[in-house]
Amino acid sequence: MQSGLDSITAIQVLVDLSRLLAEATVPDEVLARLADAAAGRLDVVAVVVIGVGDDGATRVLAARGLPPGVVGMTSPADDFDGLLVRRLIEAAEGRAGAARTYPLVSGGGLYGALLLLDRGGGDVDAVTEALEEGMANLAAVALDKAFHEAELRRALEELRQSREALLRAERLKALGEMAVVVAHEVRNPLAAMGGAMQILETRMAHTPADQKIVRMVLERLRGLNAMITEMLSYARPKELSLDSVDLLALAREVVEAAANDPSAAGVQLRHAGAAVLCRGDRDQLSRVVLNLVINAMQALAGRGSVEVSVSQAGSCCELAVVDDGPGVPEAIRGRIFEAFFTTRGGGTGLGLAIARGVVERHGGTLELLSPPEGGAVFRIRLPG
Repeated sequence: MQSGLDSITAIQVLVDLSRLLAEATVPDEVLARLADAAAGRLDVVAVVVIGVGDDGATRVLAARGLPPGVVGMTSPADDFDGLLVRRLIEAAEGRAGAARTYPLVSGGGLYGALLLLDRGGGDVDAVTEALEEGMANLAAVALDKAFHEAELRRALEELRQSREALLRAERLKALGEMAVVVAHEVRNPLAAMGGAMQILETRMAHTPADQKIVRMVLERLRGLNAMITEMLSYARPKELSLDSVDLLALAREVVEAAANDPSAAGVQLRHAGAAVLCRGDRDQLSRVVLNLVINAMQALAGRGSVEVSVSQAGSCCELAVVDDGPGVPEAIRGRIFEAFFTTRGGGTGLGLAIARGVVERHGGTLELLSPPEGGAVFRIRLPG
């Protein structure tokens, strides 16, 4: 019989493990802490933690004292104590001759097993056996807690997303109703005012002061008209006209167009990548990318570079607008795609909301990435 720890020490080991497992918030962390504790406190050759999938198949999730390659080993549902255990003993390269198995069971669910590989020199004493079983039981309870907390987090996240979707739908409905009023009650008078100002521009005395006033009024009218157009675009999205789109060619054309924007002064613009084809509405995608590029140039304030890169990411087509500017402050990263949220004076806060809407209607995603080295990356992924 193998001699183990005394009962007082064994109890302290369980108390320490209980504290460690209580701090674990995800299942993988529970398994890693169990493996570390067992390897550090038990007189065994190796420690292996096996998980059980929904189909009953088993997989090595963590291992200590064995080559890294054993992690990920699998076994069918009907071979829990057979082939997999023999393969693990073989991986010990002659150091192990037997394995003790303790199931990880809690709340009526089987999460896996703790396997302890030893030299096979006989049975362990009662204290050691109780300690090993206790470690497995503590881990099973911690796993049960971690899985339930993970399910709760997923449910809360789904609830949050549903709530946000409902709020967006309500805002969109209200905006749609308002947009109709704006289009009829405001846009038409604006057009008449613009026409009248253009007539005045040709008839009135062309003193520098007069010209300045007329240009200022016309510019304000154009700005108001652009704002109304943006509101209508958000409230009543245009239907997609799908065709084959070469994203690299689109990127090149957007870069050429963006070079004429006033914010391009002092900014290095370029495109990169290989030809990638996807199904999409070329005009709407082009406007989305141009909006992202202009936003990036404005953030650079005349110093830095913007690159539009195109690549194939598995079955997806990917286009990213990358800048080396100050990046998006962490405090507002979660809100930049919200309608009417803006940090720039005079903006409507609809540009990114419209852009994401266009991409999502294509079945894709638009997300902000914040590289550790700084800058910002707006990445579009579309179905291939």
